[in-house]
Amino acid sequence: MIKYKGSQSDVVIPDSVMKIEHDTFGNCSSLKSIVIPESVIQIGRGNFEESQKQLTFYGTPNSYAQLHAKNYAIKFSDNR
Repeated sequence: MIKYKGSQSDVVIPDSVMKIEHDTFGNCSSLKSIVIPESVIQIGRGNFEESQKQLTFYGTPNSYAQLHAKNYAIKFSDNR
């Protein structure tokens, strides 16, 4: 995934996505939740900085999404 141009507060990443490139969600201050599938194995820098405090990642326990959430102090839940 290269660039998100929407303005939704809730986003679901398709299962076909393996990488979220640098700054894909860089200017998405309205983002509140994002469902990240287990297929995502890389999340680039510069993502979620505008929405980090209000953001929750939803995904699979022990996935890359959970690791990224932990490293960047983003809430994570496996319930959605």
